[in-house]
Amino acid sequence: MKKSFAYIVLLFFLIVYTVCSGVYMRDVTLFKCSSNSIFGSDKYKYGDLFGMSYFPKIKELSCSDSLDVQIEKFPALNKITLCLVHDSYLGESFLKSKNQFIGVDTIYDIEYPWWRNKQSIPIQLDSTKTNVLVFEIVERHINNLSIEIALNLVKFDNTTVKEISTINFSFLKRIKKIMFNNYVNANLEFFLFDSRIFTPFKELKSFINYTFFHRTNTDVFLSKNSKYLIYSPTKSSIQHKVTDGEIAKTVNTLNEIYNFYKNKGFDEVYFSIIPNPVSIIKPDSRDYNNLIPLIQNDQNLKMQMIDIYSLFKHTNYNIYYHSDTHWNKNGFQLWANEFNRTINESKNKNK
Repeated sequence: MKKSFAYIVLLFFLIVYTVCSGVYMRDVTLFKCSSNSIFGSDKYKYGDLFGMSYFPKIKELSCSDSLDVQIEKFPALNKITLCLVHDSYLGESFLKSKNQFIGVDTIYDIEYPWWRNKQSIPIQLDSTKTNVLVFEIVERHINNLSIEIALNLVKFDNTTVKEISTINFSFLKRIKKIMFNNYVNANLEFFLFDSRIFTPFKELKSFINYTFFHRTNTDVFLSKNSKYLIYSPTKSSIQHKVTDGEIAKTVNTLNEIYNFYKNKGFDEVYFSIIPNPVSIIKPDSRDYNNLIPLIQNDQNLKMQMIDIYSLFKHTNYNIYYHSDTHWNKNGFQLWANEFNRTINESKNKNK
């Protein structure tokens, strides 16, 4: 009897561990966050940064913001095939339809593999249309952009794309990669212990730590105006001086991506770097290291850029959530307007 019970417990934890190590975690997260019961989760209800810190002074309901930026209209264009490679800034919360982009009648939606385990379908370039490739990535990841990953993201046929860093793995190494990935501990904690019933206690703990010890969770820090939670890995934007070597390396990476995909048949290849909130929000942004403009204005850069930094720097709109790492509807719409403007100007220039 004891032995049977032990096997049942072992099987249960193996199932839990496997779920928390793999692609099923996304489904678990969606289920827990959509549940209204005490066993549901508030981890993402008020933004991912609130879910890291449970800091009660700054919490904003996700998707509760209004759209204040006007949706700009542009002349109709010839049909465009758009291949959009992006991170969570252009995730499903914002990217609703190809109709958000002028002239696009076919869109291939490709997400970077470190956000989703989502297989992209092979794309078909059409010589009768304008084939446009756009990369979008948030600033904190630009200096670590892997050329190996970038050149393997877009599939052009049904052949199997090599899985970066895993193609030569033995079976045991594959199992190790699944069972001991970087996110498993956080996933286990969320799956087993993150329930709405504990939210008030977590908020109280966070409040006491900040009020008496001036501490927040190590994953976040407060903006200087005390209105935003900021993701700690982006602190380098206001503390780290960018070197010429770092800029040169990133520019070379972007140029290699540009040349590769132009040779593959794309008519236009663009890259768009989304600023970290701390790079824009005042007064923190006064200490910004200017990484994005240094890249975009480099004389050796061949890659065509969709420059959203300049717009964000001068806008009076609120463009970021207060307790989440992402832009809000205004931030996205400014980007979509600038994308459409860039495509429109490119088409007119090539007439």
